[in-house]
Amino acid sequence: MKERSIQNGGAVVLAVVMLAAIGMYVYSTQRNHITESKNQLDGVVHSAYIADFDDDRVLVGYAQNVFVGKVIQYTGSAPRNGVPHKQLEVSVVHNIKGEAQGVVTVDVENSSEVEELIPGATYLLAARHIPTISPFYHIGAHPAFRSNISRDAGLTPQDLAELAKKDERVRHLLEAYPNEVLRDRDIEKGYTLNAFKTLSEEQRQAVYNAIAGQ
Repeated sequence: MKERSIQNGGAVVLAVVMLAAIGMYVYSTQRNHITESKNQLDGVVHSAYIADFDDDRVLVGYAQNVFVGKVIQYTGSAPRNGVPHKQLEVSVVHNIKGEAQGVVTVDVENSSEVEELIPGATYLLAARHIPTISPFYHIGAHPAFRSNISRDAGLTPQDLAELAKKDERVRHLLEAYPNEVLRDRDIEKGYTLNAFKTLSEEQRQAVYNAIAGQ
């Protein structure tokens, strides 16, 4: 009788251990799925960046669109995966990578590491934009994803376009474009929109001409 009780107790312990293991596996799987979805857009996991965004070639390769735009206004504040995010309208002034036009909605992650985008100011923005996943142009928390061009709200789009062409940071990302480093996962998933290697010969030449200042 005593031996049977011991056997029953052992079975209970084994069952508890198995349930705990299954629970940990489910939790880990769900957490990895959430993290992977966030990676597609933000490039930030628990404040650890998934790539060396200080390398302009990596930054440009990670972003489907790189452009200069003037902030119009904030339009909302919707968290994603528990992380605070804000949305704002931006008027596109000049493209480095991609062909964004008109007014687009930009999504930015709140971060103490970078200055907030200011309505009326103009910025160089490197954005993740995969239309099949989200309509927003997502700006990561790393400082390299944004750079101020001008705080003068009175400048015309033509003035800002000319200012952008003379901006050192704009030139650096333009020069990095032909040598961009694409993310392996983006290649596998077909997320390399506007990649330099997919451009026509005429489009590539236009980039080279812009680099040469022609």
